Amino acid sequence: MSSLAAARADNFYYPPGWRPEKGSINKYQKSHPLGKRAKDIKDGILVVRFEMPFDVWCTHCETHIGKVFNALKDAYTSRGVRYNAKKSKVGMYHTTILYQFELTCATCKGIMIVQNDPEARGYKLVSGIRKKVQVDDIPVGSHDDETIEQLNGPEVGIAKAADPFYRLEHDKKDKEVAKKRSVGLQDLISHQDRLSDQYQTNASLRASFRAEKKTLKRKTDEAHRLNLSIPLVDAHIDDVVASKSVVFKRTRPTKPLKKGILPSKRDPFANFGSTSSSKPSSIPKTIIRQL
Repeated sequence: MSSLAAARADNFYYPPGWRPEKGSINKYQKSHPLGKRAKDIKDGILVVRFEMPFDVWCTHCETHIGKVFNALKDAYTSRGVRYNAKKSKVGMYHTTILYQFELTCATCKGIMIVQNDPEARGYKLVSGIRKKVQVDDIPVGSHDDETIEQLNGPEVGIAKAADPFYRLEHDKKDKEVAKKRSVGLQDLISHQDRLSDQYQTNASLRASFRAEKKTLKRKTDEAHRLNLSIPLVDAHIDDVVASKSVVFKRTRPTKPLKKGILPSKRDPFANFGSTSSSKPSSIPKTIIRQL
């Protein structure tokens, strides 16, 4: 490596026209250490890589954004979609800086704004974006049928130990809840018993697969016989009846052939050489010349 290349590699290279009174190298070359990411740094905006922390929906085009789908594993990975976001400071929460991230939807080019939320230890969706509701986001007791129940906390145990009447009422409620749950538990147990025989379950599954495979092969052979490149569907009785009831008519009536157009069935050489006629005048003149 030459001395010039080594100096550039160590970031100690100074152009010939630079002087210390002209300021730093970046100021002299009118550049920034962060490059294009800092083109709006004078407005307090820095371009950073922002990874979507959870599944969301773009409100502009209703496109799902979030976890990346891995086609090889046929599942969603934990890595979210990443964007070049414009990061700017918008406020303070005590001593923590509130940052705003401006994203651009890759589908419709709509603007999506996300802010960090130190109070809730998460992120706040400001505009152009909507969070996908997950099971963990549903508050306890928000359902009418109370399908999600909250477990007893330590304060319940302390209250039961201190108040016998409270313990009696609470135990009665627990028995009612257990009775209500027993119906669903019995259904789960019976369903599990039906699947306990692994051999029979596997045999039934393979039989259904074989039948489906034969059906697909029959449809493929039928499409190949008809020279079709589209998949065929099962015939419906209504389609069969409708196809049989169709009567095809000629749009243009055909004109009858005129008399005399058809060639005559008589042999033109039938009388040639006949013994009944001995006159030479009956022989055509063209044949006489040839003879």
